[in-house]
Amino acid sequence: MLMRFTVFVHGTPRFDRLLTDAETRASGRLEFRRLLDRAGLPSLSRSAEGKAIWFVAGSSGGARKGLVYSETPLGPTRSSLDRIERVSRTYIRSGYVPLAPRWFMFLEPRD
Repeated sequence: MLMRFTVFVHGTPRFDRLLTDAETRASGRLEFRRLLDRAGLPSLSRSAEGKAIWFVAGSSGGARKGLVYSETPLGPTRSSLDRIERVSRTYIRSGYVPLAPRWFMFLEPRD
């Protein structure tokens, strides 16, 4: 069963725009939802510059975790994400574990 697929595109210099269901189907982006569902990933996002793509595996407690492909190095790099310190009850520090060239596992504060 496909989940509702919400797609935002860069609409103006300051705001993103939500695509309608018809625009999502016409753009071919609906195929991404099918592939994400098959992989068990709730979402993906791309950096504004297009140099990184986050494959979000899950989010809870003010943080999101998953895999990221990045053309530029990310940091701080860590050997594990298991003991990343919390700055407060709702905010966690970022951490990236290098997996392969340009691929990282990440834990970041949720936007």
